[in-house]
Amino acid sequence: MFDDLEKVSNLTDRRMLRTERRENKDLIQQRLEELHGKILQKGSLQERHDNLASYYLSYGKKWTEALYSNLDPLYFEFVVSK
Repeated sequence: MFDDLEKVSNLTDRRMLRTERRENKDLIQQRLEELHGKILQKGSLQERHDNLASYYLSYGKKWTEALYSNLDPLYFEFVVSK
């Protein structure tokens, strides 16, 4: 009898784990899509439609200094800065 209860418990635990994994996968997919939408506004990279001059006017010389110190032109990956 205890073996049957243990089998049912294990089966239930596995089903719950599968459900939790599926829900986490859906949540991760949703967050990735949100991030993709923020990075690729209007279907293209932000740099394609925003002018650097507007950032310079908003943040000043410190902004360009921060770019120079934090960006590597030979690093071909996206960089997110605050």
